[in-house]
Amino acid sequence: MSDTLVRFLAYVDLRIGKTAALKVSNMDFEKLRVNILRIWTEDDKSKPALGSAKTWEHKRVAIPLFLVVPPLKRLCSGQPPKAFVFRPKRGEHINIKNWYNRIWVKAVAGSGLTIHSLHHTFASLSIATGGGADVKMVQNALGHADASIP
Repeated sequence: MSDTLVRFLAYVDLRIGKTAALKVSNMDFEKLRVNILRIWTEDDKSKPALGSAKTWEHKRVAIPLFLVVPPLKRLCSGQPPKAFVFRPKRGEHINIKNWYNRIWVKAVAGSGLTIHSLHHTFASLSIATGGGADVKMVQNALGHADASIP
């Protein structure tokens, strides 16, 4: 599951809270799209809380075919529509903090790579792969006010 999750973060313009909140019913494999409706946040006691994405944030994003077949289809196969796409072997959904500490930190030890770096990977790949995305399109997809590089 974790390898697919990392590739998803790198190739699809979603942050970890929205990605972890995806349910099987949000996936449209036929149209290669995912519907974003929910987000994992923290409540006032720092406990995970599933909330609604802000109305203006509801969106549909494209999923590359190589992520659908077989990785995402395998994660969703035989699961009810309300099941989370990314879930641990035991449990209903991934706990982002636990996943970060147990999987991510060990996998990238010493590299300086952050989960947010994958957001930038999406931007770079969108332009570099020749898929027709220009800087302005990527700027809009990322929700950035301008296309400058900090």
